[in-house]
Amino acid sequence: MWLSPEGHGLDHLDPGGAIDHGYRQFAYVSEAGARETIEVTTEIQFFATDNGARLDMGSASYTGTYQRSQGQKVFSLRSACADPKPYAPISIRQFQRLDSLEKPFSNEEILFYILDSLKRIASGPDKPEKRWLRKFVAQCKDTPEKRALQALLR
Repeated sequence: MWLSPEGHGLDHLDPGGAIDHGYRQFAYVSEAGARETIEVTTEIQFFATDNGARLDMGSASYTGTYQRSQGQKVFSLRSACADPKPYAPISIRQFQRLDSLEKPFSNEEILFYILDSLKRIASGPDKPEKRWLRKFVAQCKDTPEKRALQALLR
């Protein structure tokens, strides 16, 4: 196992506040018979800034499984899922987006990647995180994640 780069990026900035993310990646290499496998886990955490306060908006982990057969030079991404258990599958495209973590995430991607954390905030007490989330969700395009959060924020 080795640790890949850590970093951060700014995702959203407007007069009302900002949201940014931090990440770190781990890789585990294994070999079974004629097949080599690399499992890459990306841990991502989002923070909002509102009136000078830094708010923890949540985190998530995702693992992608890359494989190649003996004699092949290139690994291909075969599957991806959310961690930890239950391992809910995500699309290959959604996992590949995590390969470019220094690029800004769209508002809708932020909702997707940390939806479980945002649901806990939305259904919890009226704190700064919930007030910020209410304003943020209002700026997002219509998605299933947005609708789920709006239902909890009422």
